[in-house]
Amino acid sequence: MKSNLLKNISSNNQQAGVTLLLAILVLSSILAISFSVATIMFSEIRTSGDLLRTEDAFYGAEAVSEEALFKIKRGITSGFIYSTQIGAVSLGSPAPTENVINPDSTQRVIVPARSGFTSSANHYLFFNANASSQSAGSGYGKLTITNLSPNSNDAVTIYLCQYDPAGVDEIPCESPSSNPYWLVRAYNLTSAQTPLTVDKNYGVGFDPAKQQELILYNTSDNNIYVQIQTFAAESPTGSGTYPALGLPYFGQKSVDINATNSGVGRKIRVIIPTPN
Repeated sequence: MKSNLLKNISSNNQQAGVTLLLAILVLSSILAISFSVATIMFSEIRTSGDLLRTEDAFYGAEAVSEEALFKIKRGITSGFIYSTQIGAVSLGSPAPTENVINPDSTQRVIVPARSGFTSSANHYLFFNANASSQSAGSGYGKLTITNLSPNSNDAVTIYLCQYDPAGVDEIPCESPSSNPYWLVRAYNLTSAQTPLTVDKNYGVGFDPAKQQELILYNTSDNNIYVQIQTFAAESPTGSGTYPALGLPYFGQKSVDINATNSGVGRKIRVIIPTPN
């Protein structure tokens, strides 16, 4: 009798232990799920708050960009103070600064998928926008274009117009039907091909005394990264040396605006158009 009683007590204790263990496991699972849900909720709340604050920061930077355009358009060259505080948005850390952009001669751009000659946004002008004479040449002597696409079948189409600005046609690069002006016409370059180099030895020759316009487009289904390297006219020695030279629109004045709102920041760079 005593032995049976001890067995029953031992069996009951084991069942109670299993029940307690299962309860702990269930509670742990519920706690882990609760923490996971809470983490996701806090992350979403933080993201939502950042979105609200970044909108104010963006519009604050936009407001100062309007000030910059107002200043330049009216010829104010000194004594103009940009806003550094608009509501809760701080624009003074650092304060808006005017710069002249001096880029590297190597630029990497994206040529969007399914674009054509007339719809392409990838137009690049090669000329001296600040030259005293509108008939001045570009000063460029060499151009190299590389297709960086990982897909060797995606081709970027290249047009390069070269014309004499002192000639009768002021805007001859609007249509590829202007045969005399096109130095490279509908050249399809894939990443499997050698980069295209255009200089004095290409076709009729890349002439620094003329002006050029580069147009890239992409009829494939994928975006294509393209590297553009630009060089000045050949050195006077004629040794085939071409000094690096950045694209002309980067030489203009710009205003850098940094806006912060409760820890969220936005930066805008305004390119000031060259006065006519």
